[in-house]
Amino acid sequence: MLDLTREFGMTAYGLAALACLAAARRGRRVFWGGLGLLHVLLAFEVDSGLRFKVTLRFRSLLREVSARAKFDLQLSALLGVCLFLAAAAWLAVRVTRRRGWSQGITIPGTALSIAAWLTEAISLHGTAPLLYRHVGPAAVVGWVWVLGGSLVLAGGMAFALRGRPDVEVSRHPSRGIDGRG
Repeated sequence: MLDLTREFGMTAYGLAALACLAAARRGRRVFWGGLGLLHVLLAFEVDSGLRFKVTLRFRSLLREVSARAKFDLQLSALLGVCLFLAAAAWLAVRVTRRRGWSQGITIPGTALSIAAWLTEAISLHGTAPLLYRHVGPAAVVGWVWVLGGSLVLAGGMAFALRGRPDVEVSRHPSRGIDGRG
């Protein structure tokens, strides 16, 4: 049986990784290459369901720590995810100001994907029914994956399709547009 939620995530992250590859060919190879690799790993994770194994490990760790701690570890983890998203929003604004929107838009998209993964891995009991509620053909988490991947796809394609920075236009009237004469 076809799991559309899984297919949505794999498609969104696969297309985002391809857009990052195209952008890496145009420049800023470390940024776009790293982002592309991250999205390949996210696509692999969506297919393999590794987050569910992490959830089991986190629950056993949670039982051990909760027995000793005087605070709610799940609530602290949720606060950590919220702080992560706030830091990503701040970073997106800085990157957008310095390098343009095509790179800045990728940060909230990637952060949204990572936050969804962390929220699932932490397995907060209040979020699971929300993330796996079906809206149309897929669960909410699938739509979150599509949104995150689409932001990265848009940024990567905008960077890849921008004007060629390696071609210098000559202003000299006796030379052609490529400056060769």
